[in-house]
Amino acid sequence: SFSQNLFSGGRIGAARDQANASRSVAEVDLASARAQVMLDVVQAYYNAALSARLVEIAEATYQQADATLSMTRLGFEAGTQPEFELLRAQVARDNQRPVVIRSQSQREIALLHLKQLLNLPPTDGVVLTTALDAAAPPAPDHLPVVATTGDVPLLTRAPERDAAFVLQQSEAAAALTRAARLPTASLTSNYEEVAYPGGVFPSFGDLRRNWTIGASVQVPVLTGGRQRADEAIARADTRQAEARLRLTRQQAAVDTRTAYEELK
Repeated sequence: SFSQNLFSGGRIGAARDQANASRSVAEVDLASARAQVMLDVVQAYYNAALSARLVEIAEATYQQADATLSMTRLGFEAGTQPEFELLRAQVARDNQRPVVIRSQSQREIALLHLKQLLNLPPTDGVVLTTALDAAAPPAPDHLPVVATTGDVPLLTRAPERDAAFVLQQSEAAAALTRAARLPTASLTSNYEEVAYPGGVFPSFGDLRRNWTIGASVQVPVLTGGRQRADEAIARADTRQAEARLRLTRQQAAVDTRTAYEELK
């Protein structure tokens, strides 16, 4: 059997464009997922480093309060410090103890979260090698804008590319729907060997050859309003995709500005 499309009214091209847009969306989603994983790991790492530093600060503060208490006790025993100062120093030292415990717990939780993202057993030890004293890179003064439409910058972030490819999908789907108005033509051929035996089993002399070649044309004449309804739905989906792209561009601009301000 053989069949070949001669004219599809643009259906094949529109379907190909729609499939290419779908693949582009999947590639953007994959790249975005990888970037999100990297961001989550980096955030977890520095959260753990910050938690470790806060533990050091809390322990140093507790040691300082304990030393102050010891000096105050010596002064009280020597008669140079009143009992009120001794009690205040003891309260200050004791109030610092839950701060140390809370900081240590937050450090352990941060390390457990980092191990989970790195797919490490919770019982494994992790040594953080990055010092928080290193100078952070300066934040750029200008955003990486490649073009502008009015006051809205056109950024190259993954959500914007995703929305742009979704718009291409909608446009291809609308073209595919409009193409349903046009006729289709195809060339068909069927070749077969058929046996008409005189007995139970056929012989080679009983074989007959059937070979047909033809062309078919399909023309939509009456669809009961389905064609107009499908086209209206496709146009509405395209307008919705355009609005979503504009909104995504605005949100991307705000998110980028916010990220740079947080970096500063």
